[in-house]
Parts: sequence; C-alpha cells; structure tokens
Amino acid sequence: MKQHILTLNLLLFIGLLLASAPSLLAQNWQATNFQGMGFADGIVIHPSSSNIYVRTDVSGVFRWDGTSWKGLMDKQGDKTRKHWYQVESIAIDPTTSGSSQVIYAACGNNIVNINAAPAVMLKSTNNGETWTELNFPINVRMGGNAEWRHTGERLAVDPNNTNYLYFGSRENGLWRSTNAGSSWTQIASFPTTGDNGNAPHEGGLSFVVFDDSSTANNDNGHNVSRNVYVGVIGGGIVRSSDGGDTWCTINGGPDVNSYNPVRAVFAHDVLYVTYNADYISRTEVGSQGAVYQFDPNITCNSGTWTDKTPPPNECPAYESYSWTGLAVHPTNSNYIVAMPHHKSPGKIFYTVSINSTNPTWKIITPESASTYSSCSSQYRASSLSVPSWGMGDYENDFSGGIVFNPANTTQMWLTTGSGVWKIANFNASVISIESEGYMSGMEQSFVNQLIVPPAPNNNPLYVAAKDLFGFRLNSLTNVPSTKLSSGATLNGLNMTYSYQNPNTIIALGTNGTNPANGSDKALITSNGGVSWSNLNTFDSGCSKLAVGGNIAISAASTSKIVWAPLSSLTASTCGEVVDTHPHYSTNGGASWTQCANINFSDGNAALGNGEYAAKPLEADKVNGNKFYYYAARQNASMAQEFWRSTNGGATWTLRCSDCLPYITDPVVESNPYEEEDLWLHFQNREETADPRDLKLYHSPDGGLNWETLENIDTIYAFAFGAPLLPSPNPTMYVYGVAGEIEALFYSVDMGDLWTRLELDESIPTGLINTLAGDMDLPGRVYIGTAGRGVFYGDVNVPVKVKAKTVLTGAYSSGGMMSVTDEFRGRIRNEQPYNRTPWFYVGNEVISSPPNNMVDWILIEVRSAADNYQILEQKAALLLENGNIVDIAYLDNPSIDGVYFNNITPNMNYYISIKHRNHMALLSGSAISLPNASSHNFMSLSGIFGSSSQLVDLGSGYYGMTPGDFDSDGTITVNDFNEYVIQASIINQYVDGDLDLNDSVTVTDLNIYRPHTSKIGVPQIRY
Repeated sequence: MKQHILTLNLLLFIGLLLASAPSLLAQNWQATNFQGMGFADGIVIHPSSSNIYVRTDVSGVFRWDGTSWKGLMDKQGDKTRKHWYQVESIAIDPTTSGSSQVIYAACGNNIVNINAAPAVMLKSTNNGETWTELNFPINVRMGGNAEWRHTGERLAVDPNNTNYLYFGSRENGLWRSTNAGSSWTQIASFPTTGDNGNAPHEGGLSFVVFDDSSTANNDNGHNVSRNVYVGVIGGGIVRSSDGGDTWCTINGGPDVNSYNPVRAVFAHDVLYVTYNADYISRTEVGSQGAVYQFDPNITCNSGTWTDKTPPPNECPAYESYSWTGLAVHPTNSNYIVAMPHHKSPGKIFYTVSINSTNPTWKIITPESASTYSSCSSQYRASSLSVPSWGMGDYENDFSGGIVFNPANTTQMWLTTGSGVWKIANFNASVISIESEGYMSGMEQSFVNQLIVPPAPNNNPLYVAAKDLFGFRLNSLTNVPSTKLSSGATLNGLNMTYSYQNPNTIIALGTNGTNPANGSDKALITSNGGVSWSNLNTFDSGCSKLAVGGNIAISAASTSKIVWAPLSSLTASTCGEVVDTHPHYSTNGGASWTQCANINFSDGNAALGNGEYAAKPLEADKVNGNKFYYYAARQNASMAQEFWRSTNGGATWTLRCSDCLPYITDPVVESNPYEEEDLWLHFQNREETADPRDLKLYHSPDGGLNWETLENIDTIYAFAFGAPLLPSPNPTMYVYGVAGEIEALFYSVDMGDLWTRLELDESIPTGLINTLAGDMDLPGRVYIGTAGRGVFYGDVNVPVKVKAKTVLTGAYSSGGMMSVTDEFRGRIRNEQPYNRTPWFYVGNEVISSPPNNMVDWILIEVRSAADNYQILEQKAALLLENGNIVDIAYLDNPSIDGVYFNNITPNMNYYISIKHRNHMALLSGSAISLPNASSHNFMSLSGIFGSSSQLVDLGSGYYGMTPGDFDSDGTITVNDFNEYVIQASIINQYVDGDLDLNDSVTVTDLNIYRPHTSKIGVPQIRY
C-alpha cells in the first residue's frame, strides 16, 4: 500500500476543506426492525390529547404518533449529549395542547459514573421535537440507567400552577422551580435528602404526586395545589398540605424499613401507592411488596392507611410480589390496576372494588386456565402478542408504568423491560396484551458489535447486543426470528469470522459475573448462522472455564482459533480465579493450548468487561497464520504491549511496548486487502483527559510502528467496507471529529482525505457505538448504537464519467500533448479552481504530478433538462493522451475516468470541461452516465457549438481554444490585458502560459492572437 505523508500545511488545508466542502447524503437511512429490547421504565399520557410519551433507560424519550414511535432525542446533538438518552423522569404540562405541548425530561446517569457528563433538565415546547437545557444545578446527580429507575415519576408539574415543578432527587432532596423550569431551588424544609434503599445506588425520592382537587396560596403568594406527596426510598411518604411551604412524614402505612414506595397515583381524593420490599440485588426485585391506599386527613401527617395488596395464597396467582406500575380508571373510582415488578406483562392485576374493605382482585394473564381452576372467577384469559424473536419472557421482565387512555378508557398502555405493550380492551372476553404492531420505531437494542461477512451468498448482518446476546438478520426490514441462543440473557461481546471462509462465525457472550453458572456462551457456525453449536471451552473444570473476552479465527483456516478471555472473574461455585491467559486451537476449538510468551506471570490485564465489547485480538485477513494482540500486564505498571503470532497463535513476538495508550477497550482491525496493515482505536472514550485516547492509530508493519491520523481529531467508531472505486484499498468509515465537525466520514484513499456523510434526522448521533462496512455491497454502511439499535444507509456509489480532450497550446501530434518537465514540476498540488471565476471548493490534492500529467482540468456534470444547471464539479488530471482521470489515478493507474459521488447512475446528463486559459466546452447532447466509451471533446460532433468552439489541429483532431486568460467564455481585449500583466513571468504556474512551458513569452501571445473574438456557448460563459 502506498504510504501517504501529509505536511502540516497540507493538513491545515484539508481541515479547511472538510469544514467548507458540501457533505454527501447517504441514501435511504433506515433502522433495522428489532422492536423493543430495552427497559421502557416510565410512561405518561396527556390528559386531553392522549399523546403518549415513554421514557427509557438508554434510548431517550419516545412519542407515539398513531402508528409508530418517534425517538425524541435523536439528532438533538453529538456525543456531548449522549446522557440525554438516559432518562430519569418525564413530566407533561397538562394545560398545553396541540403541537405546543410542553414536556420536561430529567436525564443523566452520573449517579453511577461520577465522571460522566452532569445530569440535565430539559424542556420542549413542541411535543418533544426540540429540547432546551434548563438552568439546573450540576451537582444534582441522576440515574437514568441505575437501580430504582422503575420508580416515578420523580419529576412533576403542578396541574394548578404549571409554573411550579418539583423534582425528587436521589441524594440531594427535593427541588422546586417556580418559573416553568428556568431556575431551581432546593427546598430546605424538606425533611430528608433520600436514602439508598439497600441498593448499590441511591433510590432517593421516588415520586412526586399532586392532589389537584384543592389549592392554596403559598408563602410566595402563588395559588398552587394544596397537597403534594413525595415518596422516599427507605423513608415512607412525605406530604405538604400548604402548597409546599412545610413538609411532614405521614404516620402509619407499611414499615419503611422493609417497604419502599415506588409509584403512586392520587385520584378521587385517595392516594394509592405501590411498594417494593428491600432492594435485594441488581435484578431490581425484592421478595415482596404491597399496594396501599391512603385517605388523607386535613392534618399534614395523618390519615387512614389500608392494605389493598392482592392477598397471597388465595389462589396460585397470588404470590408475594414487589409491585410497581399503578393506574386508576379516569372515571370509575372503584377500578384500579397494578403490576408486579418482575412479572409483567404476563401478570396484570385489577379490581373493580378497590373502595371495599377487601377488594376482589382479578388477574389478566396468558397462562393456562387450569393453573387457576381453584379461583377461576378471578382469572381473565389473555393472549400475548410478541415479536417473532421471542420478547415476552415475562417471568423475568421488569415493569415500569401503566396508564389508562383518557380518550378511550377501555385501553391501557404499559411499559416493561422489553418495551411497550397495549391492551386495546380490558373488557373483552379474551384480553389481548400486544406489543407486536405497537412497537414499531421503538428500537432499544444496545449494540456492541456488527459484522457483515463477505460471501457469494451475501451473508446477512450479525449483531452482538447487550442483554440479548445476538442476532442473525436475514432481513433488515423484518423482525429477527430468534436470538442466537433463545434462552440466553447475557451480553453479546464479540463476533468474528474467517475472512476467506466467511460462513464460519464465532459469537461470544457472558453475564460478566459468574462464569461457572453455565450462562456464558461461545457459539460457532459453519453455515453462516443457519445453525449453531457450542464451542468447547478450555476445560470442563471450573478453574479453566473460558468466559467472554475476544476471539479470532484464521482468515484461511477454520481450524486455527485464538481466544483471549476476560480476566479477574472468580467462579463463585468453586472459588477459583478463572484462567485468563490466551489459548489457541488447531482443530476448530475441539481442544486448546495456552499461547506461549503472552502468559504473563502476573496475569493479563482485563480488556473490555462483562458488559461492553473490546477487540484486542485480531486475525490478519490476508495471511491465515498471523494474529495480533494488544495486551497489558496485570501489575502496577499496567504497561501496554503489542504482540504478533506468525504460527496460528502458538508463539508470539513482542512488536512494541508502550507504543500505544493503555486503555481497557481497544479495537484492532486488520485491512482486508493488505497483510500486516493494522488500525486501532478505543471505544467509550467520550470522557477522557488524554487526547491520545481519541485518535485513530495505524501500523503498516504488523504493530511494529504506529502513527496517528492527524486529520481525524477524535474517533468513536471505525470500519472497513468494499471499495467505492476500482481500487486495491477498502473504503474506510469513521464516526468522529474532523475539522471541528463531528460526523460520519468515509475515505477511499486510506485516510488521506475524508468526505462527510450527512445523517438524517432519524440517526441518534450521540449513541453511535460501532460501525460495519459491507464487504460485498459498495457503499453500504451499518451503524450500531448504544441503545437505539442498528441503522444502515448507502453511500452513493460514484458514477464514472469518461471524457477526453486536448489543449491546443500544449498539442504535439496524433492526439497527444506534451509539457516541459519544468512546467510539470510547477503544477500545483492543490486543484487551482478555488478562485474567480470558478469558486470551486473541492478538496482534490495530489502529492506530486505524475510524469504524464499535462495540467488540472475542471469537469462538470450538468442537468439534461437544463444544461445551465451544474449538478456536480470535480477537479481532475488531464493526461498527455487526452484522458481526463480522477486523482485516484495516482494510486491506481487503471482508473480511466472521473468519479462523481452525487449523481444518479443510468440517467442522461450534459458534460462540460473547463481549463485555466482555454475556452470551456459543453457536450453536444446529454449522454447516459456512466459511459463505457469516453466522450470525445476532440470531435466536432461531440461538442455544443461545433467548429466555432474548437481549433482544427489537423488529421481529424480538434483542440480546446486557447487564449481565454480570464475564463469568462469569450476571448477579447480583456484577455490581452491579462496577458500583458503576466508577460515576461518565468518559472511560475500562471494562466498566461498557454504553451505550458512555465514562462509567459511572445509565443503565448502568438497562440492567443488567431482566436480573438471567439465566443463560447452561453451555458458555459461566466
């Protein structure tokens, strides 16, 4: 591969061009159709319009538009707004309507990661179409993806005075805004800042609920809701009965040491509350819970509590549950619905007699009626409609919120760990609980890796996903039929394939905590994923059980595999540390041997973890014996090292030490077309103090030497794809920052120049996590996101335009031109048409002119309907034989035309060509592009205006007319004046030099004189 060396000035020039050049739109951006796959943990519905809004833990806020969900955080910003997608709570101003509904969202996850971006409070005044950051204290941390995210809503708008908002924080008490969110103040009189509720991360204040039936004038003289209720994890219910001026903890109710209030509804003068028992583990479910009713007295801390929990043991349905979602019928005070936290949507309880002392509860469930034969009167049969991949394993599905639709009170919507469900009519004889058909657009999968193996049968897309292991997508538009392993609930970390045998694929997944419990998976297929089998681990013994990590398979032999598992994981069933040294196999994984040399005595440092992917191990895609490994020693130095094996992983040689930053999530990619050509970047690097962590690294020699690409400032994702041009090089895709622009870029010249791809409004740019280029389909690129699934689009494959011409001033004979070596040495490396009268802003740059180049020429594609309209321009090289070729010719001399990115193939277009001091030409008619034969501008029949536009050179050849020094499409005294200004200039690249010999002399004047008064056709005159 040609190595490109860029000078500082050239880099600056490229940066300016990147910033100013028009971006290219990849066509037909679409989302793959997974539907769900994430925790929709809260739902609110507008009381009059019935617009439905859902919050999620990693996917942002969604709005139901009648037929599909729209992601409201998408295209709102870049990586600096990634935390917007981790939504702690949402609230609606109920007095706004139509297209001007006001919505608030509290977002962030810095309760988990204190180095994450500060939490934000957002406001939209147009139904979530756009958002504004409010002035909210940056020291208040939130946990949109932390434990206790199923509570709520913590954020609420006072329905009697919508200038008043309350937010219950996790560790900083209760906050209030009196000016519609513009500013916030912590309420000093609130009795608690919150408690952790026996969870790793604080639960704090779990909900804010208003009694809208009465108002009071508060200390500020504002009329507000008199009664406000706030749930406190580990602290019961706190109430204000004077509009928020003073607060008290309500007496009675369930034991606050054992029961945590998570959700509440105030309706028909009564407060209903669901409770979780002590938070036991990351599974977010305690052993039991309760549903209580509170009838308030006028006195702040008093009222009557009544346990309304569905009684256990009355029938098999009534076990002890933690409860979460809760809703009261909008018009019937007797009707209430509640959901167990870890069982919905398969179990939904309701009663039509909540006001009685012992209400009779019924269960809506798709389970067998025989299970409930002892209490059949309390059983309501239901069907469960799920996407084909099997969402709806409800025995393990988290629950969020549930609401009645006020516009259709037989309809309910509920949210779970899989997405959103709808019950169209709970009065039906058989109740349908449906997500299929009501999940379109709600893409929530967290993608760790994408692969698209090249194959004659056009292998499908493979996805490694958090929580769900992975998928094989036979269709990008249909819901996948199944997961790679239907029973696996674990994190898909790594997928790899044999480049020359692409039907052989390996997938790794892990639960990241306990490798001995059998849930970790290593699967292999030899038929492109039609069927999978378990890949043997290192040993059946606990201490040798490989788990997760990174795996690579030889490009040429499916028998040669290397596996670098995760480290520092202890198997709880035997108390031994899992072997983390890399192993290799020579028989397709039937048996394994420790790799020599990289079995560090102090252990291999953990790379990646049990949740997110890293790729420190890579196979060379050309040489089937070579493997590469980014490693670090598990000691105080944590020194980074890069290793290579040339014998299938058996032995390794250190290539360099401390030549790269030490980061736990490296991604190594090998060039599919060139041996030992390696590229490396680091994932999840938005929060870093070291700019080296953000660079794209390149090694042309198998990891011995590394350099950074300085024309990419920051990189978040990287991939190779099929060449867009006839080229020995793949197309490179990056999502990152270049020239101060964060965008998706592609390069056809191994990173010398980058072209921006415009992403449409559907792409969640802040969540872009990984990329894959299609090695079969040029221009197809896939985008994997950290919570919004997979998107794909097609770069416009360049259309080749073939044309030829000659410059009369440089003509020799036989259709050939010649220039002096001195002149060729003075040709600019940057295209010369970025000035008057052309003002072309293209970024064509060459390292040096090839020895058969005559000059730069500007070629244009014009509309067939209006040949005055320029559709696209490009500066190209004019060769001695008259051919006009793309600058990619320097790397690939077989290129015989110019490639245009933004025109549609197989349609008719006009072509025009322009030169610095010869009169421009326009094709005589529109021609279909791409054209197999060159359009000949040396022929009278090939140009608009025929002989008046050309110079007869004899022997059937015609050349461009010389002397248009000012390039205005006419040759007049103005051109003579331009010549006079430059006369006698020597050893320079100037427009007055008609014979291209690097000097302006009387010879150039004599070439000019015969052509005075020539006029170009109107379409190409400036």
